[in-house]
Amino acid sequence: MSAENKLNAFLQADAAPQRDPVFMAALEERMARIRLHARLRRHAFLAIAASAVFFGLIKASGHTLIGAAAQFAAEMATTPGLSIAGLIVAGAVLLPRILPRSARA
Repeated sequence: MSAENKLNAFLQADAAPQRDPVFMAALEERMARIRLHARLRRHAFLAIAASAVFFGLIKASGHTLIGAAAQFAAEMATTPGLSIAGLIVAGAVLLPRILPRSARA
């Protein structure tokens, strides 16, 4: 069968051509990878920018990183209500990820 006959047979066929599931899966995987890499680039840029701002603020305050962390810990120790509120929020966020599904239901 010549190429022209194949083309004519294809164009005159009533049924739509079948989809190739392997091709569709590979295409979806490639699109997912492209979205993942774009998201990773965006998050890396945001993390670098936030780190630069954070360290710039620490330097502008005249503290070192260790001194700022120690001052933060001392302030958290003197305000127990804030520490307890932080623990409650952290527990509410992290417990569903830690507990198995059977314990949540």
